[in-house]
Amino acid sequence: MASSCRTTHKAARPQSHKSNVYNQDFHSAAVDTGAMPARPLSDSASSFKTSLDLLMASDSSLTADELQEARARFESDLAEDHAKRVEKVARQKRRSGGAASAREQEARNFALNALRAEVQSEFYKQNGYKLYTDSTGRKHWLTPGEYEHRMERRKRRRHRVIQPAVVDRGRNIVFMVGMVLLAVALGFALAR
Repeated sequence: MASSCRTTHKAARPQSHKSNVYNQDFHSAAVDTGAMPARPLSDSASSFKTSLDLLMASDSSLTADELQEARARFESDLAEDHAKRVEKVARQKRRSGGAASAREQEARNFALNALRAEVQSEFYKQNGYKLYTDSTGRKHWLTPGEYEHRMERRKRRRHRVIQPAVVDRGRNIVFMVGMVLLAVALGFALAR
């Protein structure tokens, strides 16, 4: 948005230079009239008051109403910019704090799980439970009755005996040598 302050040589600036446009326009207005503000406009409200007094005292093309209107608009724009910056800082804190809190929560959960496992194992040992590892490697705490039942099932279970592909290599080697000798003998017999 271009400034409504009219200066003799300033053209409308693009909105991306918004924060500097107002300071430059007032600075250039003060330069055009031959008066310089005591401090830059953005330092405080008193500097604006000084700049406003200097502009009013000189022969400016701005009326008092235009100056007040511009001042109100500049203050609202600065307040808007300030609110955006505060929100940006808050967002950054939430993001960085979120990562730290996630790590803290993970560490807390790890400690709680370790404590739970310790209390659980003490309780089961006091009550006579036995630790049983099943065929997949999972560990279970079982009452003595359950443990005995599972161990009996394990003993009764039929295990498949896996037959190797080659049962007796010695017998197979003798058989192959015999077949080769028979083929050679038949070859000689047929060749005569």
